[in-house]
Amino acid sequence: MLAGLTIFVSMAYILFVNPSILGEAGMDKGAVFTATAFSAVLGCVLMADSISMLAGSVMGTTATSAYVESSAGIAIGGRTGLTALTTGALFVLSLFFSPLLTVVTDQVTAPALIIVGVLMASALKHINWDSFEVALPAFLVIVGMPLTYNISYGIAFGFVTYPILMTAAGKRKEVNPLMWAMLLVFILLLYILAIVPRGNIA
Repeated sequence: MLAGLTIFVSMAYILFVNPSILGEAGMDKGAVFTATAFSAVLGCVLMADSISMLAGSVMGTTATSAYVESSAGIAIGGRTGLTALTTGALFVLSLFFSPLLTVVTDQVTAPALIIVGVLMASALKHINWDSFEVALPAFLVIVGMPLTYNISYGIAFGFVTYPILMTAAGKRKEVNPLMWAMLLVFILLLYILAIVPRGNIA
């Protein structure tokens, strides 16, 4: 509550003070106000998304994030905070009906998951399968997830092999520096997930 109030007051202060200062410097106050408002709103949105993801991680739940599902509400006119409050209230009410989820068996969810899998597989046509240094990392990601029962492992296989294969193919300059950073991160992740637990058991 205090954090949200602090963010609101800070953004409001910037929203009204910034155009006044820059307006005195000769800039159009209307244009500065619009640009400041846009950046302030964007900052609030990103802050809310970041806080929710952090809180979800601390509580041991899956990451909560504003994602493409939000576009369904936006498409029918939900563009204010009332939409978020309504969604949150409905989720609270749904907690009382959670025991009913035991009625939903695997036979019900399996067909839906198969359809989702087919829709996801349609994106594979965009992969350049003729390029080995691109195709192998993609293949390892696709196969790694179901074989290891771990999404992190599958993604890690792709991020680890892609920079190495691109370098071996003489295309090192095409690899973004961020990919090399992710290579180190995922190697560390694989070490923590696969090696460290065995050492503790021993």
